[in-house]
Amino acid sequence: MRTNKLKIGVLATHPIQYHAPLFRELTGRNDVDLSVYFCHRPTPEEQGQGFGVAFEWDVDLLSGYQYVFMTNRAKYPTKGFLGYDTPEIADIITHSNFDVFIVHGWNNKACWQAFVACWRSGTPLGVRSDSQLPQLDSRTESHGLRQRLKSTIKRLIYPSFIRHFDYCLPYGQRSAEYFQNFGGKRIAIAPHFISNSFFSSQANQARVDRSGLREKWGIPQDAYCFLFCG
Repeated sequence: MRTNKLKIGVLATHPIQYHAPLFRELTGRNDVDLSVYFCHRPTPEEQGQGFGVAFEWDVDLLSGYQYVFMTNRAKYPTKGFLGYDTPEIADIITHSNFDVFIVHGWNNKACWQAFVACWRSGTPLGVRSDSQLPQLDSRTESHGLRQRLKSTIKRLIYPSFIRHFDYCLPYGQRSAEYFQNFGGKRIAIAPHFISNSFFSSQANQARVDRSGLREKWGIPQDAYCFLFCG
């Protein structure tokens, strides 16, 4: 039975720490029915690719919203364009009557499986992306030539599919300019999210032992302390 809630489906490669707060926030709204579909449940080793060490997140990325882990049929999971292959997403989109289905990027096979299913079923498609136009380095001519060649190829190919996105959801102003450059329509900035309540509660806990923490880290009690995270 159809409700008055906005029915939203989301495709994501795997649980990501700056997606979870958004999913929880949407789920908490009375006018949204959200379902998230993950392509893959990464192992600690897969999670650590690029970091040089296997790890699991020490914060909960799955509670507070509805999700499904699909079967990733990729021969080499997480590796390159073919690293995410979830053909079942086509049936999910075709039969779920989403008001909008949101996909993160277009750099793997699963994204395109979702694109095709949306276009065939007439499901409105929204695409989030943090891609940006290249900033050419004039000091390195070969680098500039490569960038210009890539830009030429993208200029020929990208408008053919980006203009078919019903909603373009860039993370920031430069990614909004990227969509505009390739003919995107209905562009609305949709930035990454954090959980303010989580950081607020952690800060309150830390203040209880402010002097002890400063002593542990060798920071004088009356010194200004700056934190950079990046």
